[in-house]
Amino acid sequence: MVKNTWLLIILLYITPAMATDVIPIFKIRQDLIYNSGGIQNSYTKMSVIDTGIEYKINKNNTVLIEGEYANGTNPNQYIGDLQGISNITADDMLRLYKAFYKYKHNNITLRFGLMDINDYFDTNSVTDYFLSPSAGFAPTIAINLTGIPAFPLSSLGFVTSYAYNNNLIMCGIFGGNGEAPFQNIGKDGITYALELDHRIKISNTKTLIIKLGYWRYQQHQNLYQLLGPTSDEWYSIGEYKTQVSYANIDYFIQVSGTPQTNNSIPYFISGGVKISRFSSIRSKDIIDAGVNYINIRNQPHAETQMELNYVIHVDKYVNVIPDVQYILHPGGCYPNSLVTILRIRYRL
Repeated sequence: MVKNTWLLIILLYITPAMATDVIPIFKIRQDLIYNSGGIQNSYTKMSVIDTGIEYKINKNNTVLIEGEYANGTNPNQYIGDLQGISNITADDMLRLYKAFYKYKHNNITLRFGLMDINDYFDTNSVTDYFLSPSAGFAPTIAINLTGIPAFPLSSLGFVTSYAYNNNLIMCGIFGGNGEAPFQNIGKDGITYALELDHRIKISNTKTLIIKLGYWRYQQHQNLYQLLGPTSDEWYSIGEYKTQVSYANIDYFIQVSGTPQTNNSIPYFISGGVKISRFSSIRSKDIIDAGVNYINIRNQPHAETQMELNYVIHVDKYVNVIPDVQYILHPGGCYPNSLVTILRIRYRL
C-alpha cells in the first residue's frame, strides 16, 4: 500500500513538472432504468464518474491517471439477464481505475501500467453509443471470466502495437485478477491477448475493417470460483462504413466463441448499425440499432437482446440518450423483458 501511494504521488506531482501538455479527464454517466418483465418490474439508477489527468510529457511520452466512482443498483437482479442492459453497471466503488505510461515512436506504441483490456482488444468504433455491454465487449469473455480486467475492473498489464500500411497488430499481457490487481502480481492469474486489424478502402465513401483476435486466460486453481475457469476464446469483428448523400451509415458484426465445456456461454453473435449526419439541423445526432445473441449451456433457451437508441447532441459536453431494449428469455429461463433507459452523459 505504501509503495502504491508513493507511486501515485510521483505520477501526480513530479510528472506534470516535465509535461508540455496537461489534459483534464472528467466524465459523468447517469442511467435511469425502468424494466417491465423478467423476474420483476423495477426502477433503478446507476451513476459513474471518471476523473483524472493525462500528462503529455512530449510527443512520444504520455502518462494517464484516472480514478472512478460508481454508485447505484444493479438492474440485472430484477431482469434476470446475463448480458446486462447498461455498460456502466458496477458495484458501489471508489478506486484507481487507470494509471499507465504510453510511449509512441513512428509505428510502434507501448503501454505499461494499470489498464482496462477492453480499451484495446475486442472493441469496435461503431458501438460507441450503444448501452448494452455486449455491443462493446463479448459476453463469452465478460460473463465466463468474472475476474477479467475490463470495466469496472482493471489490472497491471503491457500492450504493444505495430501499425503498417493498413494493418495493426496488437498483443498484450495482463494480470488475471482484476478484483485485486496489486496483490500477488502475476501469480493469481494471467490474461494473454492478440489481435490483427486490417483496413480495406473500397472507395472514397466505403471502408471495410476486419479484426481477428484470440484470448488465453488462466488463473490459480484456488481462485476458480472467483475469477472464472481457465479458457481460450477467439473473436472476429467486421465494420463496414459508408457515406451516402444524406448520411453516414456504419454496420458491424461480431462473432466469438469459447467452446470449452467449462464455460457457461459458448458462443455469441452480434450485429447492428449506426446512422449519423442524417439531418442538416441535427448533424451530430446518432441513431443506433443492434441485436445480441448468446447461447447458454444447460438452459432451455438462448438469450436475445435487441436495442434501439437515439443520441441527442446537446452541446460539446452533454449527450442525452433515450434507449429501448427488448430481451427474449433473460438468462435463458425468465419471461421476456422490456427495458427503457435514459442516459445523460457529460464529458469535459
